[in-house]
Amino acid sequence: MTPEELIAALQQATAALNEATLEYAKCLKDEATAKNTYKLEYAKRYLTIGGTVAEREAQCLNALAKEYTDASLAEAFTKATKAALDRQYAELHTLQSIGATLRAEMQLQR
Repeated sequence: MTPEELIAALQQATAALNEATLEYAKCLKDEATAKNTYKLEYAKRYLTIGGTVAEREAQCLNALAKEYTDASLAEAFTKATKAALDRQYAELHTLQSIGATLRAEMQLQR
């Protein structure tokens, strides 16, 4: 890998990392919104239903299945996005290591 190729790869990896970071932030916001919506609706509904604790919980979960699913999916997307972000960090770190090795080789050739 030439120094020019390395610079181009580092620039591309940095841009991809920035994009992944923004996507992760969006997923965190979406997850928080979905979880809070579910919890708030659950609490509201729980207080209006009679019966045992188990009956109330079952009725709430049944009535809020969509909100529960949305919150679960948002959490899954956040985890997947975090894994992609971690991969981007690893790629950038690998390129930085290659750069350090390349620099050391160039210094030895002088």
